[in-house]
Amino acid sequence: MKNSSGRPHLTLGLVVHPDRPVLDSVRLITRYARRAGAVVIAHGGDAERVGPEVVTVAPEEFADRVDVVISLGGDGTMLGAMRLVVGRDAPVLGVNHGHLGFLIEVSPSELEQALDRLAEGRYTLEPHSCLEAGDFTAFNDIVLASAEPLSSLTLDLEVNGLRHGYYRGDAVIACTPTGSTAYNR
Repeated sequence: MKNSSGRPHLTLGLVVHPDRPVLDSVRLITRYARRAGAVVIAHGGDAERVGPEVVTVAPEEFADRVDVVISLGGDGTMLGAMRLVVGRDAPVLGVNHGHLGFLIEVSPSELEQALDRLAEGRYTLEPHSCLEAGDFTAFNDIVLASAEPLSSLTLDLEVNGLRHGYYRGDAVIACTPTGSTAYNR
């Protein structure tokens, strides 16, 4: 789909922190999108946080409609945004409205330049490892425990389809390099 300038139509999806003030960044993104002929969408539950210029959609539609996700918050918001697009070709741009921002490289003051680079294709993708357990995907860690109180569990471990043995215990915590940083402090 093309916009009025003949460029491909772009849909930007916003994922916003539940209580941090992000409206200035949302306004900058919507102004930018208007100039670029792009559409900005967000989850319906975030309607009050993103304002009237952002189209809200049902959560189950969000990931299918976005070309790029912009996460406005901290690392937790970024991880939530990444989970939304697991298995899809939608990059996630994190804008730090949190405290640490270990995963996020863009501050609100750098957002406009980051949008320019995004529109021009001048960016790199940083892949993140994830863990899969059944239907669950995690970027930090997964804790597996027995469903029955006071009993142990046995777990078979496979990494990229190769069996690496089994573990037995009260619980097993498996973490990615991202999640392991919290355990190494």
